[in-house]
Amino acid sequence: MKTDIKNILEELYSIDSSFKDKEKEIIIILEKMALNKPDTWFDENFRIELKNKILEEISRKSIKDTKSSSMKRFIASILLWAWSIWFAAYAAFQFIPWLQFLWSNKVDFTYKEDIRSSNAFWKLTFSETSAGWQWWWLWMASDIASKGLSWESSKMMVWESKMRVSSDAMMPQFEQKIYKYVYSGTWFSVDEKEMWVLLRKKNSMRSEEVSSFLGNFKISSLDISKFWSLRLNSLNLSQDSDKWLNINIDMNEWNIYVSKNWTFWPQSKCSSEDCFRNERVKISDMPNDEKLLEIASAFISWYKIDTSSYWEPFVNKDWKDEYDRSANKDEAYVPDTVNVILPLIIDSRKVYEEYWQQKWISIWIDVKSGMVSDVNWIEKLEFEKSNYAVETDINNILKIAEKWGRFNPIAAQFAQESWNVVTIEVKIWEPELSFAHIFDYKDWKNSEYMVPALIFPVLDTPKDWEYFPKRIIVPIVKDLLSATDPWIMLR
Repeated sequence: MKTDIKNILEELYSIDSSFKDKEKEIIIILEKMALNKPDTWFDENFRIELKNKILEEISRKSIKDTKSSSMKRFIASILLWAWSIWFAAYAAFQFIPWLQFLWSNKVDFTYKEDIRSSNAFWKLTFSETSAGWQWWWLWMASDIASKGLSWESSKMMVWESKMRVSSDAMMPQFEQKIYKYVYSGTWFSVDEKEMWVLLRKKNSMRSEEVSSFLGNFKISSLDISKFWSLRLNSLNLSQDSDKWLNINIDMNEWNIYVSKNWTFWPQSKCSSEDCFRNERVKISDMPNDEKLLEIASAFISWYKIDTSSYWEPFVNKDWKDEYDRSANKDEAYVPDTVNVILPLIIDSRKVYEEYWQQKWISIWIDVKSGMVSDVNWIEKLEFEKSNYAVETDINNILKIAEKWGRFNPIAAQFAQESWNVVTIEVKIWEPELSFAHIFDYKDWKNSEYMVPALIFPVLDTPKDWEYFPKRIIVPIVKDLLSATDPWIMLR
């Protein structure tokens, strides 16, 4: 380190010998810059090229003595800055093996595909835990909303009804709403008999790569090198400055999540309801869509997030629907963070979760500060592709669509005898061909599939349920439609 500082000083003195009078101050600046370890990818070639260009500029210009002195000092300051950044970065790479590893081992998140033979993933019969569980809460939410009950009282009501603790005469007449979907569009067809199914690759870091990664990392009380076949599961990094972020990289799933570094974000000091009321976000605080998109775009550009597999970003305004329905706007909920969404596109088709939301990168913006606070679902897009037979009988597809997709979470069989069952018709419209993102959990492992699906828009969502689905998702791979699990499949 001393040698590098000496070299920097010699470079400066060769430009202007008067810098020798400020040697102590310059050394302090260099040491501070080295300690800060600025995040830069400047290398030795860049330093040499910059130095040569600066010196060439000095020699090319003919300047009077008075101006020459100030110009030299100015250029020398630039050279000092460039030298110091290179020096600090060099020192960081000498002493931080993680950065050394990440420099030489680039992980590519751009879309890639590996085409396999037909039915390469065997029969696609996903387990009950892969799907059925996520619909239980939707049925309960519907049940709670239709009765105006709290979550706890709803659970108690269901428990008492099942256990027959009190007689039917003692039980109140609850109203259970059953939604019946009716297709109202024109006739359509599925012309292909086979379509691509995609399985997301999840290649963990190899053990030899982990050994290289940890090669220079020493702990005095534990010799990590004695452990063999190590797997690096995650990497968590934090920025320790005002309003900055945490970066978590899941190296099993190859997902990246950015979140607030709460230590450096302002926290509420309120202890009374009036204080919280005055501090909360108001509708007048909400930036317009143009401003939110500008903030998200600047973040994407600065951090070089690859968006080549994503559609044009838009502002998610689901919260605004509930705000507009509220009679008392002063008490209506206004979020303190809003998100800009970049929908995932595969083979020119959108991708949807089976509970109707699109699959996307979500960029959350803190309303008060106007800064990005969280980013979710930056993923490595590497897939295997295989052809599978799909359902072409439109009548069969519509039967499933009209009963809320493959699942039946609010079916009449859940209603108790004492409930007043009310059937409400909801219209669905002409579908688009897309992909459904489906998980399969087996043997403690999580597999992710992109399966061809028809997406039916819901035309008139009931106004008394905030979380009513806006789309009905029907995967059309025959394997999935022939499953026999009575909980997750239609009867």
